[in-house]
Amino acid sequence: MLADAARVEQEPEQTDGNKDGGKPPVQLKTKDDIKNYLKGIM
Repeated sequence: MLADAARVEQEPEQTDGNKDGGKPPVQLKTKDDIKNYLKGIM
């Protein structure tokens, strides 16, 4: 069981094919966060 866990940790992280190059998802918690995010991608 430990060998399986060690092998899984060594595998590269799977990306979902986003065009942003695999950046982590943006956390938009406030209206200002959303406004700033939208300004950045426009």
